[in-house]
Amino acid sequence: AYSENKELKRKLKESDSFSSELKFYKSENKKLKELLKVTSPIQKSIIGHLMVRTPRSWADSIIVSYPSSSFINENTLVTSNDSLIGKVSDSRGNSSRIDLLTSGKNFDLPIKIEDKHGTIYGNLKSYHSDRQLMESSEFNSDQMVTIGAKVFTSGLDGETATDISIGTVAKIENSEDKLKRKIYIHLDGKFDDISYVYMVGKE
Repeated sequence: AYSENKELKRKLKESDSFSSELKFYKSENKKLKELLKVTSPIQKSIIGHLMVRTPRSWADSIIVSYPSSSFINENTLVTSNDSLIGKVSDSRGNSSRIDLLTSGKNFDLPIKIEDKHGTIYGNLKSYHSDRQLMESSEFNSDQMVTIGAKVFTSGLDGETATDISIGTVAKIENSEDKLKRKIYIHLDGKFDDISYVYMVGKE
C-alpha cells in the first residue's frame, strides 16, 4: 500500500507539472496570436475574369471584372498561375485596369531575392522587351546572388502583398554603389494565356 501511495504521489506531481507547462504554452500561444493580429495585416484575394484585351495593348494592359470588393485599389497585385503578372492601375465599380509587368512601365515594387547566400531587398523596375527580362535595382546589399535565385514580392512598402512569386535571376550587372546594382529577372508569369486572375491585396 505504501508503494502504491508513493507511485500515486509521483504521478500527481508529474500531472501538476504537465498542467503548469500546458497553461504556460497556451498563454504564450495567445500572446503570439495577438501579436500576429497587430503586425501582419491579412492578405485577401478575389478571382477576376478577363473582360478586355486588345492586340494594340496586348503586352501593356488588360481589364478584368470581379464581384464587388472593398480591398481592391492601386496597390492590389495581380497573379496568374501563382505568379505575378501585374498591378491594378485604375478601378471602377466591379472592374479594374491592370498594368502588365511586360508594359515597360516603372513599377517600383518592393521585392526580395532569396538565395543560398541569404536574402536581399530591392525594387522591381521595368521590363526590357529586347532582352525579355525585368530590371530590378536599389538593393540594400551587395551580397553575392546566384543565377536562378528566386524572386518574390516583399511587401516592405506596407501596402502590397508579400511572398508572391515573380521569377528567377537571369543576369547581374554589379556596381560599386549597391543602389545602382542591376539584377535582371526572367518572369515566371505566362502572359499569352490569361483568362482568370487572382487580385491580391491587404485588408
